[in-house]
Amino acid sequence: MADEHLSDAFIKSLHARVVQMELDMAQNAEATARNTSSIETIRQNTQDIVDTFQALAGGFKVLQGLGRVAKPLAYIVGLGTAIITAYSAWRGIK
Repeated sequence: MADEHLSDAFIKSLHARVVQMELDMAQNAEATARNTSSIETIRQNTQDIVDTFQALAGGFKVLQGLGRVAKPLAYIVGLGTAIITAYSAWRGIK
């Protein structure tokens, strides 16, 4: 009695399945390489956006600092203007 797993038809069938598996693996490797390339491109683009937002955040911090300085500076300028106006008015009275 012959083993059915040793028949030519079965071996050819196995060979065809192995060849198909090898083709599928090659296609999967190619698709993985394309996906990796796409992911790297997306990462670079995303990093550019993140860098831009970080730069904007730094700019906003500078603007906040200027805003904090502007209010007392406006008080000082107002005081100086009031002093000059009062002095001018006092000199004009004489």
